[in-house]
Order: sequence, then structure tokens, then C-alpha cells
Amino acid sequence: EKALVLDPRTGSAFMARIEFLVRHGRREEAAPVFDRAAPALRREASQFYLDWGAKRQEAGDLTAAATKFDRALAADPANVPARIRRGLALAGLGRTTEAEADLLEALKLEPGNTAALKGLGALSLNMGDLPRARYYLTEARDRSPGDPDVPGLFDRLRKMEGQKPEPAGGKGAGAPPSP
Repeated sequence: EKALVLDPRTGSAFMARIEFLVRHGRREEAAPVFDRAAPALRREASQFYLDWGAKRQEAGDLTAAATKFDRALAADPANVPARIRRGLALAGLGRTTEAEADLLEALKLEPGNTAALKGLGALSLNMGDLPRARYYLTEARDRSPGDPDVPGLFDRLRKMEGQKPEPAGGKGAGAPPSP
């Protein structure tokens, strides 16, 4: 019998092997392959739902997007981009407590993640918590000085504070204010 050569790094490769074994009546051999496949399958499923959710989010359907991101996170709770995108979708739906929890969890999983910092900064602005907004936006700017979104968020912050625009660069933010 000719051996089937597969790339073991992808869930699709594992599934092809499992299907081959099952089709040929070799279920006992398929079970351990399936066990080894589970992590790769979870990553692939998570990426599938992340991509699908991103398309729904870009189309403005935040409810459907949040549902797809839920599925992505069910498959892989450590998927930081899915957690950030779900947080942003939930924020857009007005579910600020859940949004904040997702964005903070993303920072716990990946400290210094600029997208999470910007999301928390924007969410803090929307909730009127200007000291927290300044903290998160300063952290985002310091970690990613060329990010094109941060200056606009700072302009919005300064407008809400009744200040004039600050020159680029600025100072560090220190510790985050308490919620």
C-alpha cells in the first residue's frame, strides 16, 4: 500500500489522512490522528470564522460579525485578532462592558498590542473616561509611532478636553487610570 504524504501542520492535511483511514476501514488508526489534528483543526476553524466575521464587520453587520467572532473564539480562545475584532464589534453595538473585557483580555494575551490599546482608547473616549483614553492612546502611540489612526484619536481626545492639538511625540502615559 502506498503511503499518503501530508503536511501535518494543517488541519486539512489531518482530515485528509483521517478520511483516507476511515474510507479503508482503519478507524483504530484514525483515532490518534484525529487527536493530533485537534489543535490544527481549532486554529483553522478559528481563522475561518475570524475571516468571515471580518467581512461582516467591514460590511457594517456588527451583530453577525460578533457571532462569527464568538465562533472563532470558541475554537481558539487565544486568538487575539478575533478577540480584538469582537471587542470592537461589541463596542459598536453599545455593549461596552463586554467590549472592554475582550480588549483587556487581548492585552493580557498579547501585552502591548497596538490594536487593543487603540480599541481601549477609543472605547474610553466613547464612555467619556478621558484619563483612561489618554493612557491607552499614549501607549498605542509610543508602541507604534507611525500608526495613522492614533493622531485622529488624540485630536478627538483633546477636543473633548477643550485643548489645542498636541505636537507629535508627546510623553509617556504612566499607569492606566482605574476603571
